[in-house]
Amino acid sequence: MKRHQKEILFCFVLAVLLSSIGCGGARRTEQAPKSRTLPPFEQDLDYVRKGQFAHVYVISRSDGAPLTREDIAYLKANSHPETNMWVITDEGRRAIAGTNFDWTPENFAALGKRFVVEDYTGR
Repeated sequence: MKRHQKEILFCFVLAVLLSSIGCGGARRTEQAPKSRTLPPFEQDLDYVRKGQFAHVYVISRSDGAPLTREDIAYLKANSHPETNMWVITDEGRRAIAGTNFDWTPENFAALGKRFVVEDYTGR
């Protein structure tokens, strides 16, 4: 091999080694962003929000106790009949409603007698 060819080969090998070391070093020092683990309520709320509903409401008992079967029946009987999604969350203490239908003042008045109703639309 001629001296010129050896120099080119040497430069090529050196470039390959340096690039592989550089890439390897970068991989070792870079860390993937840690995924932020959301509490179960926030995960469920995010799930309903991804449904792109016109309205999102969170309903809970004023005493903070878990919702009973009677509570859930009352919710469904006194909310808009075409509410698209219901998710029971927070260890049964809250219900998240996702809907594309406007609830009436009568819906809110009836639900307000028994529950705390929070409007999470746009939050």
